[in-house]
Amino acid sequence: MKICAGLGRIDDFEAYARAGADEVFAGFVPWEWLERFGPSAPLNRREVLLHPAQIGAWDDMAILARLSDRWGVPVAVAMNSACCPPSAYPLIRDMAVRLRDMGFSRLIVADVGLLLHLRDVEGLRIHISGEFGEMNPGALNMAREMGAKRIIFHRKVTFSEMERAVKAHPDMEWEAFALNERCHYTGAMCACLHGDCFLPLCRAEWTLGGIQDAIPWPSPEPAPETSGDELGDTGCGLCALKRLMDCGVTHLKVVGRGNRPERMERDIRAMRRALHILNTDPAGYPENMKNELFPHGCSGRCYYPGCR
Repeated sequence: MKICAGLGRIDDFEAYARAGADEVFAGFVPWEWLERFGPSAPLNRREVLLHPAQIGAWDDMAILARLSDRWGVPVAVAMNSACCPPSAYPLIRDMAVRLRDMGFSRLIVADVGLLLHLRDVEGLRIHISGEFGEMNPGALNMAREMGAKRIIFHRKVTFSEMERAVKAHPDMEWEAFALNERCHYTGAMCACLHGDCFLPLCRAEWTLGGIQDAIPWPSPEPAPETSGDELGDTGCGLCALKRLMDCGVTHLKVVGRGNRPERMERDIRAMRRALHILNTDPAGYPENMKNELFPHGCSGRCYYPGCR
C-alpha cells in the first residue's frame, strides 16, 4: 500500500517526500476562480485562504510540477466540491486542461456533473473523492464508466463493503482514510464550510447516540486526555492497516491540508513505519505497531473501531 498525504503549501513538498509520502494531494484555487465565485464558493473541501491549505498561483503550480518530477512523487489536484455551480464547469475544465499540460494529470473529483464535463478530456486520471459518496455498486459502476481510475472510499465504508467493491473492480485503485480528520459525516452528506473564520463541526467534540445498534459505527470510547497534537489524536486507522490490505486497498490517505508541517512529517513517518512493521511480520501486527508507535496508549479515536 502507498501513502498519499495532504499538502497545504509547496514549501513542504520535499519534506513530505523525504518522510516517505508516495503521493500527495493538494488544493488549488487561482485568482480567476476567486474573481468569479468568491472565497465561499468551494472548489474543493477547504474554503481557506488565510491558512496554508491551498495553492493560489499558477507559478506555484509550475514549481510544484518540477518538484513532483524531480522526486518522482505524483500530485493529485483536489477539485472535489460535492456540488459545483454548473456555470463553473467550463472554467474548471479549462483549469484541468492547463494543469494536465503542466504535468498534473490526476484530479480528485466528486461532482457528477463535473465528471461528465471532464470525461472526454484526454490525458486525465480521475480519482473519485470520498465526497462523491459511493453508497452502492451502481455508483461505483457509474464512476468507472465515466473514466475513474481510483475510488477514494468515504469515511463510513465497512471492510466487507470495501472487499466487495474491490472484487467487483479488481483493475481499479482504492484509497481509504487512514490518519487524521475523523468525522461523523460522510463527505457527500456534509454541508459544512471548512473556512478561515469558523470551526467546522468535524472539529467539535462529538458522539453518536441512539443508533449504535443500527449501524456498525459505535460512538467513540472515552479517550485519555491528550495534548490534541499527538499521533492519531484527530483520527487514526493504523490498527486497521492489515484489514485494509486484506480488503485490497492500494492507497492510504493521510489527511493534512492545513496541518502543521512538522505534524504531517511525523504522521507520514509513522505511517511508513507501520507499513514496514506490517510487511515484516503481518501476524504480529497490530500489537508490534502499538508497542512501538503508541507505547503509552493511543487516543482511541478510531476510524475503524472494530480493529482496536
